[in-house]
Amino acid sequence: MARRAGGLALVGVIELVAVDIASVVSIELANGYGKTGALVIYNYGTQVLNSVAAILAVSIVVSAFPVLSAREGPEFDRTSAGSTRGVLLMSWLGTAVIAAIAVPARTC
Repeated sequence: MARRAGGLALVGVIELVAVDIASVVSIELANGYGKTGALVIYNYGTQVLNSVAAILAVSIVVSAFPVLSAREGPEFDRTSAGSTRGVLLMSWLGTAVIAAIAVPARTC
């Protein structure tokens, strides 16, 4: 059990390092090549993306977890397949919404 927890902790640390590196690169690119306010616009875009993901896909994942933890075998497979389809559909819906908003926003 401790080995598994250590592995999960390592993945969490790697994720944090990757996010920090992405932030530093984004800040450097925005400050070096963007116009005034480029970093603010980047942060707004990130907030929109995270909001859509949190509202649509994460809510399905969180609600499916207790059900999945009580299932096993073929019943787990059916439940998992249904929730996976739901997450994919909501992710595609979110992507379509972001793309639909991005086209008019780019012309402003």
